[in-house]
Amino acid sequence: MALRIPKAELPLEVRENMVQQLGAVPENVEVTWHSPKVAQDDMEFGGEVGAWDAADASLKSFAQMAVPALVG
Repeated sequence: MALRIPKAELPLEVRENMVQQLGAVPENVEVTWHSPKVAQDDMEFGGEVGAWDAADASLKSFAQMAVPALVG
């Protein structure tokens, strides 16, 4: 599948850090880098979401009630 937006050239230090951390530079970063502020905010948000490790304890009870309702 061809990209509609051409990839932007990342600064060398950013490219090296990505390769070191991820093994490669993700295509979405190369495409969003046309607006570096947007790309950096997107990476920061992704990092914060990746740090989530559990759902809120109050949601657990809702899930436990929903399963029997779905199963019947």
